[in-house]
Amino acid sequence: MNNWSTFAEHLTAELRELPLGARVIVFEPEPARTRRFVQFARDAEVLSAQLIGDKYLDPDRRPSPAGYQALTDAGWHRPDVDNGHLWWVDFPTPVTEADRRRAAELTVVGLRDGYGIPTPTGLAYDAWLEVPTHLPLSLTTLDLPRLPMP
Repeated sequence: MNNWSTFAEHLTAELRELPLGARVIVFEPEPARTRRFVQFARDAEVLSAQLIGDKYLDPDRRPSPAGYQALTDAGWHRPDVDNGHLWWVDFPTPVTEADRRRAAELTVVGLRDGYGIPTPTGLAYDAWLEVPTHLPLSLTTLDLPRLPMP
């Protein structure tokens, strides 16, 4: 997949089907030490979206000034201690179709405009059910390879 619009549509579809307790990470498989990623957690009260923050990235992997502006303009909240030094947005329940589309749009802005990833080609995902145990989830509509992210 090399089209961000298609990626956003597919991600919206997968977010629609996420069960409670689901965790999803969409990430660059390489370089392993400084992977840029977005992650989602679906719980009874909220769908949370988080984007990697500067604390975990080498300076050359961080957003440019225009990238930071794109993140804040899109609606990402700045990293803070309470959110693990990650950019974040929460969508309280009931999560609507507009919320899911917005989460997918924020993902595109974060990865493409914030971090300068030119295409979703080369991204991968990992997904699982947190409760009651760590059960793998398959997100076939996403059309990305499923790889473990240690």
